Amino acid sequence: MRRSDRRIIIEGLVVVLLLLPIHFFIERLRPTALSTVLVLLVFFLPPAWAAVQLESRRGNLFDQTLRYLGFGVALGVLIGLVGGVVKGLLHLVTGEPLHVPLGLWIGIAILFALATGLAYGVMLCLVRGLGVLIRQPSPEVLSALFAGLPPAPQGTGLLYNLIPGLGHFALGRPTRGRPFLLAAIASGLSGLVILVTGLILLVEGGMRTLPLLALGAGLLFLPLLLVLAAAFDLLFLPLS
Repeated sequence: MRRSDRRIIIEGLVVVLLLLPIHFFIERLRPTALSTVLVLLVFFLPPAWAAVQLESRRGNLFDQTLRYLGFGVALGVLIGLVGGVVKGLLHLVTGEPLHVPLGLWIGIAILFALATGLAYGVMLCLVRGLGVLIRQPSPEVLSALFAGLPPAPQGTGLLYNLIPGLGHFALGRPTRGRPFLLAAIASGLSGLVILVTGLILLVEGGMRTLPLLALGAGLLFLPLLLVLAAAFDLLFLPLS
């Protein structure tokens, strides 16, 4: 692991170590707006900081995706495990009851750490992908997939469009496919963030967040509709 990567992970852990105890003591009597905001910061600050500070990976699209995903998973699992340990120690020191059996509490904490790792990995990949698409109309990492190859037949393009817009790149029309790919990544990222936010507000703040959860789920499923829209574009509209 690079030195810069280790630094990002350490800084993320510092955020947890500083903010989680403050959240714990503010929330001891009952959830408040401040305690809920602190939980949101504890969850979202580390991946946001990593997305800004992480050095760009080299290699083809598959290699870069695996590296971003792997780093995000490692960061999220460590954040989740350290957060669970800190919260457990705070319960032990203060005598605050866990409200569930210890074994169940540990199991939930481990599952939360794994889910956090998966969420961080996916978010980091989506953020980096979105950044590349915004900066480059025809990203080299995508164009390299089809470099030196003749334009794919329409049927192959439809298969590539299971990732909305990628089929247009295969047919040599990147500017036509870029909006589909941008929309798919943006909706997936925003849906994931909104869904996680809704769950945190529900669990930690006791708020009614059904509309927020429905919005997040809808945005997560929007790329499926974009698959159909991109396929329709390839089939019936001129690629010019």
